[in-house]
Amino acid sequence: MGYQPCELCYAQRNPYYVAIPILLLALIFWSKLSKIMITTLVSAMLLVFLWSTYQAGYHAGVEWGFWPGPDTCSGMGNGISLDQLNDIDGSRVVPCDRASVRFAGLSFAGMNTIISIIIAAVFALATKKSVQKNRLNATATQQSKRAVFTAPAQYPNKDNPSNFHANGWAEICGHWPADCRWWADKASARATY
Repeated sequence: MGYQPCELCYAQRNPYYVAIPILLLALIFWSKLSKIMITTLVSAMLLVFLWSTYQAGYHAGVEWGFWPGPDTCSGMGNGISLDQLNDIDGSRVVPCDRASVRFAGLSFAGMNTIISIIIAAVFALATKKSVQKNRLNATATQQSKRAVFTAPAQYPNKDNPSNFHANGWAEICGHWPADCRWWADKASARATY
């Protein structure tokens, strides 16, 4: 396209240089990742794209004149020494405070800001869902561990009283009142052996 990137344009690429290889590796090894690793990965990508949003928003603000950019590329001249004037014809400073081109009123930095916000929002939702899912799984695991010790068998078998747990009398009697006497007899018979 022939557009020369400035110093801030190059800085905006860094989050993508970090995110793309990590995401490619995650896709390759997705089935081998633990749930906590997936949550960590998604949270890290959220942070990377928040960093990208900050960098792109900063650059767009420099282009719109909301705040000054770095001295080395905003045309202020404070970052240039007299020794660099000898090579003035060989070097080209691309200004950070002027957009090379605008599409629908947005520069490349403005477009990157919007894209980074969208990607960060997607990763924020994914992080939220992943954390909720991990909490639900942890809660279900804790409840199932408790259920092993406190709950009776869902459908007790009269021929095998060993599958009945003593804490389940109220539930059994509530659902099958006629069976309460049978269970009581079996339990007392086992206790006398």
